Amino acid sequence: SYSFELDVPSGGGWVNIGWASLDESKHASDIPSFLHDTSARFLAKYDPSAGRYLVYIVGFSPPEYDFAIGPGDAMWLWVSGPGGWLEYP
Repeated sequence: SYSFELDVPSGGGWVNIGWASLDESKHASDIPSFLHDTSARFLAKYDPSAGRYLVYIVGFSPPEYDFAIGPGDAMWLWVSGPGGWLEYP
């Protein structure tokens, strides 16, 4: 598993994470369950083939916005508060 602290601005804000796992079965909707001591509201990933960002809003976006996460992907997370860490298999 991978675990690292998030450098979150006071009051919440955007943090960048990289997906170091070779697991190709995960989606944006899986990320909130991997967070500890904070919660995600938005997730975004750049899609170079489409030339745009894919955005998933936790608890609101329909399934077609639940983008896949693959090895080496980088994402932006908007998290609710300072501190916290991300741990995933």
